[in-house]
Amino acid sequence: MKELIKGVSGKLLRVSPRSHWIMVTVRTSAGRAGFGEASLHFSENAVVAAVASLGSHLTGLGVAEALRRISSLEPGDLITTSARCALDQALHDLEAQRLEYPICRLLEREPARRLEVYANINRRTLDRTPRGFAQSARDAVAAGFSALKIAPFDDLTPDHDVDAASPLLEAGFARMAAVRDAMGPERRLLVDCHWRLSPGMIEPVADACAALGVFWLETPYPEDDDRRPDIAQARRACNARDVLLAGAELKIGRPAFEAMIAAGCYDVLMPDMKYVGGYSQFMAVAGAAEQAGVAISPHNPTGPICHAHSVQASAAITPFLILEMQFDETAAFKAIVEGALPMPRAGFLDVSEKPGLGLRLIDVSMAAFETTA
Repeated sequence: MKELIKGVSGKLLRVSPRSHWIMVTVRTSAGRAGFGEASLHFSENAVVAAVASLGSHLTGLGVAEALRRISSLEPGDLITTSARCALDQALHDLEAQRLEYPICRLLEREPARRLEVYANINRRTLDRTPRGFAQSARDAVAAGFSALKIAPFDDLTPDHDVDAASPLLEAGFARMAAVRDAMGPERRLLVDCHWRLSPGMIEPVADACAALGVFWLETPYPEDDDRRPDIAQARRACNARDVLLAGAELKIGRPAFEAMIAAGCYDVLMPDMKYVGGYSQFMAVAGAAEQAGVAISPHNPTGPICHAHSVQASAAITPFLILEMQFDETAAFKAIVEGALPMPRAGFLDVSEKPGLGLRLIDVSMAAFETTA
């Protein structure tokens, strides 16, 4: 009897005061399950509804047919795309399970077996003083990470004028300096701006990055189409100080990334497996980046399912640089899954060679975190 999609479910989990995750399960008539993640900040309920809507059109289809249907959808808004990506992940999981391959071997004959990772310590840092950031940095170093990322510019917006921005920038620089001091000079420090800067702020920020040996500056400005010249100028300012510029975490599909590449925006592109449009689009973006000599570092600060899919995707691409992962934000990261959760040792992790994702969600464990808002 042919194996068919039996049902699709999306569960919203509140895993910390600052974070919600959306976990997606696709079950088949053979009793198998594939897993995806659709976490999207501020739009959680809408994404869960989109998962249900898209999933209803897959019920009764074979896995391969469902995967073709999801992959063929036109790009939509971020909410619909997040749902689509999670379903694409789950279907790839099911297909790779059937073939008894890890997902990365569906994409590349000889994938990487080991990847470098960096710790995003921002969300676990509830004490936003320099001292609080420094303690998070020490904890991450003690856990073996050799690269750390922070988002130090709290309360800053692009609308601040020079006088209003100055103390907020200085507060950010103090956090950066405290982290650099705590982590030592030999490890890589990455700084995320979360689109909080204006062009008038880039010079002092780039100077601070140079003085502290920052490896990259991330998303300085909003990434609307008309901002590409500003972003390209920010890249030049950073590169003149031996600092890379990274971004594009919310972009959907190869054309959007190609436009950023053509405008000279970034040294490092950060496609997110929850938003890029699925595995096929991730691979297409990586191909475009390789042709342009641009590096890929997937955006990956959320839950364990996206993390595991990001590992599988990263293992299959040539321009891979380093992979983000959340550090110690919530016990849910390990509690809600069982199987081959890729965890780092000395700043690197091994790529799972288990069939499919090599990981499954635990319903009873997720129940402790389930919410509706």
